[in-house]
Amino acid sequence: VFSIGVGSGVGQSELRSIAGSPSNVFTVSSYTQLSTIVVSISTTVCDVVVTPAPSTFAPTIQLTSAPTVPRCTQTQPVELVFLVDGSGSVGTAGFTSSRNFVNAMVARFSVGASSTRVSVVQFSSSTRTTLTLPQGVSASTVASAVTSMPYMGGGTNTAGAITFVRTSIFNAARPGARKILVVLTDGLSSVSPATAAQQARLSGITIFSIGVGTGIGQAELASISGTPARVFSVGSYTQLTAAVFSISTTVCNVAAVTTPSPTLPPPTPAPTLVACTRRTPVELVFLIDGSGSVGAAGFVASKAFVNQMVGLFNVGSSSTRVAVVQYSG
Repeated sequence: VFSIGVGSGVGQSELRSIAGSPSNVFTVSSYTQLSTIVVSISTTVCDVVVTPAPSTFAPTIQLTSAPTVPRCTQTQPVELVFLVDGSGSVGTAGFTSSRNFVNAMVARFSVGASSTRVSVVQFSSSTRTTLTLPQGVSASTVASAVTSMPYMGGGTNTAGAITFVRTSIFNAARPGARKILVVLTDGLSSVSPATAAQQARLSGITIFSIGVGTGIGQAELASISGTPARVFSVGSYTQLTAAVFSISTTVCNVAAVTTPSPTLPPPTPAPTLVACTRRTPVELVFLIDGSGSVGAAGFVASKAFVNQMVGLFNVGSSSTRVAVVQYSG
């Protein structure tokens, strides 16, 4: 079972109780974001349904080309800052996933002194600067600094960390550059981050908040970003890499860049992924919320999401059969 929550009306605990595992839980802030996670979710589903093959074969999703995402095309300078949770709850494996996520995100941008500059700050009870904006002017420099970034451990003071990057990192921003902050965290802050985040936004910083696991709620994430449209949640750190395309596309759009649409009109499949290769038949069932809270526009988005998902499977009587059930009441 895979559970997908939309908005703040359903919590991570209920979604996890449905899926049975945080790795099978996905969350978006609104129905308009559903189309941006089709590739991430379908890839996870495909990984589950593919049956192990003999050792002479490598059972993988078949790609039409290397699974890379297109680089953003700059139209203005961007100051891109990552604020990475290094508290004790993250763990060494989770922190490794966080570093990989940052590197994958940065790979979508053209890093340079006149285009996108990158800064990385780790936080727990305190902050530790890995890379300043004047230092983060080459992709190799950023990748090397992030890969070697040591794990701090400790508590979670998101508020103090946001204040730090506003006053001590973005103070080096270039005039006229777009200022973007990506906050990655898995726990509630020891001090409410709402005021610090508001001060950052008022200073011209656009904030994206990414929550990992069940330790942080949508309310705190929204108080950081200022809008649910810039909130992302994943069930576990292992899901971060799969979410790079969705998150980076949204960041690219806000950064006033031109980037290919993450999806095509249904039922055309996503551009880089073709039907999953499997060795057993699959029965794929979609259970869709049709309650009053969804609304007409939300339900249209839900139908488009189902069509886009189905477009990534080989549907047939001997391969994948599909059922769709709507529920309310």
